[in-house]
Amino acid sequence: MINVVRRAAVSAAVAFSTHALAPCAGAAIPDYRLVGSYALPSSGGGSFVAAWDVAPDGRVLAMLGNTIWLQSSVNSSVFSVAGSIAPDQVSSFGPSFIRVSPGGGTLAIGDGEFGAPGFAQVHFVSTASLDPGSPSPVHSVSSFNYDAVFLDDSTLFVSGADFAGTGVSRVDIPSLTASTVVSNIGGASGGVSIAGGFLFTSNGFDFVPGGSQTGEVRAAPLADVTSGSPVDFEAEMIPVADALSAASIRFDPHGNMLVGGGEYGNPFEFGFAAVVDGDAVAAALIGGPIAPDSAELHLSPAGTDPFYSVNFNSFTNELLISDGFTVYRYVVPAPGTAAMLIAFAVSTSRRSRRA
Repeated sequence: MINVVRRAAVSAAVAFSTHALAPCAGAAIPDYRLVGSYALPSSGGGSFVAAWDVAPDGRVLAMLGNTIWLQSSVNSSVFSVAGSIAPDQVSSFGPSFIRVSPGGGTLAIGDGEFGAPGFAQVHFVSTASLDPGSPSPVHSVSSFNYDAVFLDDSTLFVSGADFAGTGVSRVDIPSLTASTVVSNIGGASGGVSIAGGFLFTSNGFDFVPGGSQTGEVRAAPLADVTSGSPVDFEAEMIPVADALSAASIRFDPHGNMLVGGGEYGNPFEFGFAAVVDGDAVAAALIGGPIAPDSAELHLSPAGTDPFYSVNFNSFTNELLISDGFTVYRYVVPAPGTAAMLIAFAVSTSRRSRRA
């Protein structure tokens, strides 16, 4: 069945775009340079780390417990309280994520709960309602939640797990409805991302014999996860990379995949963030092998002990790597070889996954 998906990817329309999935042909991973850092808000004693995301204006919004903090200026270590939600709307461990919509008008907050289907929730908060003096009202939808990515201002994809299984849900924000679009991830939930007309998600911790491994990232055309029955992660999605636990997944403008996480007990998959060459990712999408370890760049700005997460600041064009308390900024240079960028746009007709 995976070959069916790959044939669909191969037959997809090829477009030339500056929002490409793949960097220029034959290009090496760019030489990322560490240019600075800033501190995130932290709890007393630094025992809990903040969930955080980058707003369209380049500033970070962070969340500790039920309190939402806003960076005073781009790349500053100064944060002030922007608002909050009611304390009982997040778990005692804090939110699983906070995400800012592309237009900046909505925050999506995972409540960090786990349990029976329908127990965990994703909350939506209007940024216009944020008030340092009182909690903002929320609109909520029942959904497991671990990581999330906005497709647009009205659509959120959420990875997570409950007692019914592990997968990805698609949330329609105006109607506050959620439907499972990826099922049967053979392990714990991992990161989720969107690039070049594909949805990417991962097996965050493998505990099922056979199938995908910890840190394996697979992809499906967006057309296949916006309607119809769920895509089976193990049987139908395309393996493209395998790094760390892929607890966070993002992309830079050149199509390189940015990966955070760590596989506890495996010293070869811990203590760094990975950049996977976009050429290798693109090759996997059109039927090639999964990206090899040789296609990865490893970055350890605070040494090899931390569990790193990744993000990307489109406003400053910087790769952001966090150890939970500090965000390290890497400038993203242009690839060394001038060539056209390729984006894989999914064909409008839905392929038959079970043909």
